[in-house]
Amino acid sequence: MNLRKNFIYVLFTVVSLMILITFVYSVLTKKTGPTFLPNPTPRGPVSGLLYNGPTSTESAQKNSAIIQLIKSLPYQGRNFSLSYNYSNFIFNLTLYKRYQQAGEDEFKLYLNKFGIPDKSWLRNLVTKVY
Repeated sequence: MNLRKNFIYVLFTVVSLMILITFVYSVLTKKTGPTFLPNPTPRGPVSGLLYNGPTSTESAQKNSAIIQLIKSLPYQGRNFSLSYNYSNFIFNLTLYKRYQQAGEDEFKLYLNKFGIPDKSWLRNLVTKVY
């Protein structure tokens, strides 16, 4: 009986020491550097970061059209898809190899809905053909 009681005390002591050592180790090795969290995705474009501020009525209309386009994304058409990556300000255009010309024509019509005459208005447009 005495052996059993001693075993329980020894086991309790060893477990308690392990918990104490783990706690002390975690406190001593705690990093005090910055915590990096993912940036929240903004609901719309951030003024001044995507396109320079309007300097004329024409550029104000251009910025407005681009902002309206970004708000409509992501978009999936029949022959293309378009998305916008807020973290690096890139438009991603995906065309399907088999229907590439139809996708480009459909994309141009989609841009025209926002008053954008061609894709040269889009900064950082990355086109991928699959």
